[in-house]
Amino acid sequence: MDTFEQPRIVRGWRNLRANAAVSWPDAACLALCTSFFAGWCIAVGGSLSPSGLAYLLALPWVLALMGRLILRAVKAGPDLARETPLLIVLGAAAFCVLLTLARLVLDLDLIYLNLILFTLIALALSLGPPEPVTPPEPGRAAARRLFATFLSLAAATLWCWDLLHPVHQVQGAVVFRPFRDYFFHANMVAHFTGDRGVLALGNYTISGNPLMFYHYFSYLLPASISCFAGQSAYQSLASSWVPLGIFLTGLAAYSLASAWWGSGAGLCACAGLLLLPDASYYGLYNYFWSYHWTMQITPGCLYGVAVAALAVLFVDRGAQRRRPALIGLGMACGVLTVGFKAQIFVVLMPLLVLWFLLWDRMLPWKVRTGVVALVAAVGAVLAIIVVRHRAGPPLLPDGSGASDYLALMWGMMPDSYLKRQAFALAGDPTMPWCPHTAPGLIGGAALLLASTLGILLILIVVINIIDIIRKNFRLLNLFPVVLLVIYIAAALLVPVDHNPCIGVPYEIKHRQFVWAYFACSVWCWGRAATLLRGLRPLRAVVNPVTVVVPCLLLLAVPFWLGRGLQKGRYYWSPQFCNIRVDQGLFDCAEFLRTRIHLEDIVQDSEGDERLVLGGLSERREFVAYRTLATREADLAALKRAATVPELSEQAAKTGIRWYVMHPQDRISWPSTVLDRPVFSSHGFRMYDLGSLAASARVARR
Repeated sequence: MDTFEQPRIVRGWRNLRANAAVSWPDAACLALCTSFFAGWCIAVGGSLSPSGLAYLLALPWVLALMGRLILRAVKAGPDLARETPLLIVLGAAAFCVLLTLARLVLDLDLIYLNLILFTLIALALSLGPPEPVTPPEPGRAAARRLFATFLSLAAATLWCWDLLHPVHQVQGAVVFRPFRDYFFHANMVAHFTGDRGVLALGNYTISGNPLMFYHYFSYLLPASISCFAGQSAYQSLASSWVPLGIFLTGLAAYSLASAWWGSGAGLCACAGLLLLPDASYYGLYNYFWSYHWTMQITPGCLYGVAVAALAVLFVDRGAQRRRPALIGLGMACGVLTVGFKAQIFVVLMPLLVLWFLLWDRMLPWKVRTGVVALVAAVGAVLAIIVVRHRAGPPLLPDGSGASDYLALMWGMMPDSYLKRQAFALAGDPTMPWCPHTAPGLIGGAALLLASTLGILLILIVVINIIDIIRKNFRLLNLFPVVLLVIYIAAALLVPVDHNPCIGVPYEIKHRQFVWAYFACSVWCWGRAATLLRGLRPLRAVVNPVTVVVPCLLLLAVPFWLGRGLQKGRYYWSPQFCNIRVDQGLFDCAEFLRTRIHLEDIVQDSEGDERLVLGGLSERREFVAYRTLATREADLAALKRAATVPELSEQAAKTGIRWYVMHPQDRISWPSTVLDRPVFSSHGFRMYDLGSLAASARVARR
């Protein structure tokens, strides 16, 4: 008897429903994400468009389903595939990577690319066979996932208090609370929101320059939200880039500790990371090594740390379960950190390679050693190529920057009793940072660890001693030790980049500390929770109330410390935030952002050293932010043009279409041009030089 075969569209629909199904706690996790995402956008922008709300309703589901597809492809197992926090982090990483690669080469609007990606995910779910029924979860794992998601969202909201209220107006000016680099980041986010391939468009700051290597991946989430919600690029940074990044680090901490010790340890690791002050709030008070502050002024670190946690988790789990595909996924995540935050890549890849060497049991010891040697050789060759072609910062270890870097650490440390004692222990009170003496080197490395980790350094020692006494020492106990050895080696041996195209010379050495702090925090609080759970007197006390209530009370820490976090605690740091922008300049930038084409070139008459006009108008400039002297000379010639033909010639030469003149500027342009600005506000005048440049090009022909 012939069996009835269902139509293909019916089978696809049933497969889609089966493969996209989630439990009610996981559905609650995704609903929480949507509500907080929408709340962030409303807090920053004042409202949320229907298209923005629809996008934020779909985004958490899309990220989780994308992560599920990836784990299903590598056969990770049902225990990982049902971890919604892990799926969201993995999906967010894949989302950013895929959209970045597409925008680099395709002349497609980001809205269309998002819709195409959503459609492909739905097709993959409908074409794949239904997932087998997973065994029931042990204990309260689903409830812990839900609470970890809530904690991460709530902590992200409180840490970002300054960002959720980023702008306020005073008489004659607009004040921007965030760190001044946000103008730079806004310019880059806007670069991805157009309909022209980013590679073809070129440099996002200076017109005519090629696109340089940078960690672009994390910009695609705020860029997508900007397109759908109708927010400016600057607003999307405050409403989504930083809060989402903090949220992902909380989920990553939960996922990594859960994979090692279970969901209870994962919840404690998430709370310990997000709800406790970092090492800069006590002890040495070295604010330059403040985890929470650094994560907000360089938010790419948030995404780099979250993806690095995925890399460690997958390599560790794949080596234990002898699954090469899972190890490959972990190594791929490690390589991709270079696109999220290159500084983290420098210390992460050696850790992954060494961890594979220690954990893996699929290959003989000699084969694993050969693989590690081959990877090290390839890395050395790539570092040499980067140095010779100046494609990035120098990475060949030579120790030349150790003295300067430790001097920076000493200089940043406020005067205190502990600092004076450290000077004495270093052996040379005048130059304790000198690495040419053994006391100076050892003392500098010890103080660097203390500045980075604080009490976590003591916890690592105490926990390992307890495990040794109880004869429970495992290979996992070596994780923070291996990590910190690599961190100190990189901090001391990697040379200083004396010619950085972006940032400061010490970034390649300094930004690595956020990964060391994150990983050690996850290990310490997760392992401490496991040890405490094993104590008999505490077994009768530990219940949902005794866990939930302290975590809710600890939300007071980010509530208190998150206010004013952007301005830092150094005497010099307030000058880099609360940026005052004249009302007229702000109005000109808003006119440019909403009225002109994305590829038009704008110019601030004073050079826009802080990239205020470029970031707020979301357009490239001819001279701004570390421009070559030849361009400054061309801009000066444009200002000196005394006749219309001369002005037309200079406008055509520079490519400047829109020129913004400050009230105090005095230039030699003819009155027929000066008296006819396209737009003016509070003394600022804006001129359209496009018609003049066009006439000059016609005259040359």
